[in-house]
Amino acid sequence: MGNEGLIIGIVTSVVILISLLKYKAKLLLRVLVRMVLGGISIYLVNFILGQNGISTIIAINPLTILTSGLLGFPGVFLLYAVHFLSLV
Repeated sequence: MGNEGLIIGIVTSVVILISLLKYKAKLLLRVLVRMVLGGISIYLVNFILGQNGISTIIAINPLTILTSGLLGFPGVFLLYAVHFLSLV
């Protein structure tokens, strides 16, 4: 009779653990997709600006990829905004 509480506690803990792992996997996948899309968008913006005669380059390195991965497209915009403001 006293084991029901223990069994309920173990099952509840396992369900919570599985849901946390599922959430973290979704979060990691979302950040990885943002990193890839951020790198592609930085490359494309650099290319388009170069074709229009604007000589500005945001390097594709781990810091810029991480910024775009954590912040998404607003992070890419932030990188260019900081770069253009540093030129003024």
